[in-house]
Amino acid sequence: MFNFSLQLTILIPYLKSVQKKRILYYSLYGKKNCNQIKTELVYQKLLGEKDDDSKRSKILYKIKNLIPKGISFKSNIGIDMNIDVTSMIGNFIKLENSIIILDDFERCNSDTKDIMGLVDDLSKGDGNFLIVVGNKKELYYRENDIVRKIYIKNNNKNNKEDSECVLFRKKYLEDFEKVFKLEIHLDTDIETVYDEIFISSNNDLANFYKENKIKVIQECENLNFKNIRILISVKNSFDNIIMELQRLDNRFSIVRYSYKYADIFIYLLVRTIQFKLGIIDLNDCDSTVNNFQVVKNSAEKNYDIDNYMFSFGFIDYFIKTATFDRLSIERFIEEELSNNEKSRLSIYKYERWDILDTDRDILNFLEELLVEINNNMYSVDVFGRIINILVTIKYWAKIDFNIDEFINALKISAKKLNIMKMSLIDFLGHSGCL
Repeated sequence: MFNFSLQLTILIPYLKSVQKKRILYYSLYGKKNCNQIKTELVYQKLLGEKDDDSKRSKILYKIKNLIPKGISFKSNIGIDMNIDVTSMIGNFIKLENSIIILDDFERCNSDTKDIMGLVDDLSKGDGNFLIVVGNKKELYYRENDIVRKIYIKNNNKNNKEDSECVLFRKKYLEDFEKVFKLEIHLDTDIETVYDEIFISSNNDLANFYKENKIKVIQECENLNFKNIRILISVKNSFDNIIMELQRLDNRFSIVRYSYKYADIFIYLLVRTIQFKLGIIDLNDCDSTVNNFQVVKNSAEKNYDIDNYMFSFGFIDYFIKTATFDRLSIERFIEEELSNNEKSRLSIYKYERWDILDTDRDILNFLEELLVEINNNMYSVDVFGRIINILVTIKYWAKIDFNIDEFINALKISAKKLNIMKMSLIDFLGHSGCL
């Protein structure tokens, strides 16, 4: 979702009665057809109309429910009738009294005259304010020179600049100055942007972002990358992860696990930037990050899902697929729980020690169990089951063995899971033995 707070803070002095106007946001990225742009803006305005008892509102309500963004009806006699949404609802609604924000201007693929004409047309609407957002450096001067690309494409030229292209850019700039009445230049101050994006609210997550501000700024400086869109994307992705964890268990607290999630948050930021810059290929999830060294074991193995930690591979996967939607997260968690459950299956056979015939068989069994503990990371509830096995063998079956050796092995495994240091009694209680 587009965050208007930063932009409107800067633009409010130029706008009057902002609260009474409808904000319409539209990205021009990749758009070629100006009629399509206007149609979708009209539809967006239509969705925001308030329903009241007036005849006009009742008609609008019916149109909203019948027509998404254009629909094809089929009559009873089998004749298709295509309905032009723009002309149909144009009699009922106008793009007026609105704040229209056209984003990604430098990425629009429409013909220059068409897009300039659309901008001029929208700016003349009754009571309208039109705000066009774009990167002027990319628009004219860098390799991604959209004006040059339009010229080359329209004139079937080779990928080179000539005198005609220079004249084309000059004419474009003249049209630009005629259409746009006011230019506001924003030079990204990452500290100000960070506060606006991450620390605008007062809650535990905002405090978490505040604590990690210096790390984020440092990573952006190291990678020489200061893109507001990416910062917003990283925040939205991380917010979604935390919301899902809270939905899965309302006892989850970012405060309790903040030291763990700081690593995940910074990793998400660095990987997103590196992916954007083309430094890494996320098809190779074993690759490491230059400014964020990852222990190979941690990168390959997922954190224990019971402790609400995701693997770095999880972050790589979702950056690559560009989605952090709930369904995907739930599917990932189900897979991890399934994998975790498979690792637990190996402990079941040790719970049937009572079918063994001799003390020597039981001691051999215990040696095998110790190897199993040293080679695998189990969740805390599995610790409890292991300890129950050990206590039963030692004090019920009266088999003499060194139980402390097993407890120490379990404690080492617990440290791998980032379980806090605790006394033996607390450890047994936490694992469900007491």
